[in-house]
Amino acid sequence: MNLTDSQLTKVYLVALGTTVATAANCVTAIAGGKELLCFQTFGEIGSTRSVQTYKCIDQAATKKSLGSFDVGNIPVEFLFDAADAAGQKELRDIYTVGTRKICIVKLNDQITPTTGNPTYKTFEVGISGEGTTIALDTAVVAKYTMEICSLPTTILAT
Repeated sequence: MNLTDSQLTKVYLVALGTTVATAANCVTAIAGGKELLCFQTFGEIGSTRSVQTYKCIDQAATKKSLGSFDVGNIPVEFLFDAADAAGQKELRDIYTVGTRKICIVKLNDQITPTTGNPTYKTFEVGISGEGTTIALDTAVVAKYTMEICSLPTTILAT
């Protein structure tokens, strides 16, 4: 069983409308994107479906129907860096203006080093929360809540 380390995962924000359907598209998009540097946590990327359960009075049977998708949010934390004019400034701007970007998460799992690609996860994102944590004996931490605004897509490593 292979193991994918979270260390060396990279996260980028690119303009809405950028094509990210293939690994090659992601490489091109990343070249013009902004990298989120030195994040400490990056929450769960996922979705769920609503489920309706049906039970019959006259029998001991159960049926379930699967409904629409729901996407959540991702809490993200960074070491605060006032000089980060790319990643953290981009997040502040998205929050302030209320715009959206495409988020590209590049995992550290490329199978064929010279010809393959790592796994990419892509989705549209907006920022619904922004804050700063200042605590005794720790670094200042910038916190954002990234709202997943489209179903995440996965391009598997090769």
